[in-house]
Amino acid sequence: MKRRYRLLTACGVAAATVALSCAPASASTPTTPGATASALPVYTGTAQLAPTLTLTGALGGLLDGLISPIVNQDLNPLVGALQGLAENAVVASLLGAAGNFTAGTPSFQTTPAPGAFPSDTLPSPCGTAYGLPCYNATSGITPNLGSLEGMSLNSIWGYTQEVASSADATNPIFGRASMASPRISVLSGISSLANPVLQADSANSKSNCPNDNLTAPSATESASNVKLLNGLVSFGVSDGNIVSLNVGGVAYASVTALPTLTINGVTVQPYGQSAVKTSITLSASSLIGALGLSSSAVTALLNYVTNSSITLSVIAGPNDSVASDSAKAWGLGMSVDLAGSLSFNLLGVAGATVAIPTGLANGNYGNVLDLRLAYTSCTAGSYTTTTQPVPPALV
Repeated sequence: MKRRYRLLTACGVAAATVALSCAPASASTPTTPGATASALPVYTGTAQLAPTLTLTGALGGLLDGLISPIVNQDLNPLVGALQGLAENAVVASLLGAAGNFTAGTPSFQTTPAPGAFPSDTLPSPCGTAYGLPCYNATSGITPNLGSLEGMSLNSIWGYTQEVASSADATNPIFGRASMASPRISVLSGISSLANPVLQADSANSKSNCPNDNLTAPSATESASNVKLLNGLVSFGVSDGNIVSLNVGGVAYASVTALPTLTINGVTVQPYGQSAVKTSITLSASSLIGALGLSSSAVTALLNYVTNSSITLSVIAGPNDSVASDSAKAWGLGMSVDLAGSLSFNLLGVAGATVAIPTGLANGNYGNVLDLRLAYTSCTAGSYTTTTQPVPPALV
């Protein structure tokens, strides 16, 4: 699978379409020992799309000779096509921690303090020579997801900084990430999905870890003009909360005020406290017909299928996790999950079931795509304290 990206480097940091001045750095205060920060365009979940094929019946001898061609020519290609829907690894290779667009822990403390989130912008100049690792790109950032799915972005940027105490008394280290115009399409051959299934104008996050021993870490997110299923659901994100939520033309004050609704065959409901889940039941014909299988395999499978229960879910919303000495956040989680089963009667003498386990478990949000857009994290540094000796005359 071909992956495209164009990358310019400046000051030893991935950058594109930005001019950086690479003057030598002046002597500066090193970062607080143990303090870390990072910023990424995307962090992906670990769920796998792992369909299984189970055969039932007295297989063997002549019967096995009748069933084996069906398994090899029709059922195994179906399982393979379903496995091919999972694209987390492709996205991670370009936009995740293993890709070229990352910002890691800065090497020393710098000033000035940034502006207020989310109005702050990518510093210029930035780069390792200035203690501000960063990335910035407006081209070469579209993963090749093949013919069944698609993802596009207009721009990404992010950086990390530890602000010197002279500019911010809390001496924070932070990660900051931003993304513009993400668009995600899945199984475009199914008209009821109303692709793009996920889109937004922007996504932003900041994870902030003070090093003053007094102030707690924090995380915040924002996003604008988020839409699911081509606008059936729309909302924004401000201060880490979904705002301006609208479902089917009806406004709701918050995610918790949203009931479970069914609109034109789409179920819409809250997912936790800060996300919206939309679910669509896919017929066997719509799913099998959209997987890119040969026409003969599609015809055979639809002749053999006896029952189907397949649900495609799309989830979107911000999220973060804050501990006593660390924080992480993503401006917008955009996830797709496929789950259910297909049952087949093979010539009236054997049966087959293709089961697709959900990826909505163990901290994951989907088995097709699980993307945490504009992802940041930080960890506060370690501290040492000294006790001043008390003069003997005062004991």
